[in-house]
Amino acid sequence: MRLHAEGMIEDGSGADDYAFNSDCKWLITAPPGKVVRLWFDRFDTEARTDMLYFFNGEGTNPASMMAIFSGPDIPPELRTWSNRVLVWFLADGSNQHAGWRMHYRFENP
Repeated sequence: MRLHAEGMIEDGSGADDYAFNSDCKWLITAPPGKVVRLWFDRFDTEARTDMLYFFNGEGTNPASMMAIFSGPDIPPELRTWSNRVLVWFLADGSNQHAGWRMHYRFENP
């Protein structure tokens, strides 16, 4: 999914646990000259298995990886170094958890 306005992303489960075998990507694009600030108010995934990846830019090149999060703890705030960030959520077929919700805003570098 491509996003061009400030807002919120979540795993899509609402009050339920997230779906088995999730594989979802969001590309957030801020206006030129801006960066993206991201923060969580909810986070609970299967530790070391169901992962939320962040890549600076459009692709999943390991060199552009900013962070990987999993487990029950709220991750730290992130800030990109460009105007694009790719968010990728991958979950396997066992042990669902409550999921996550993340907010993002466009800011000056």
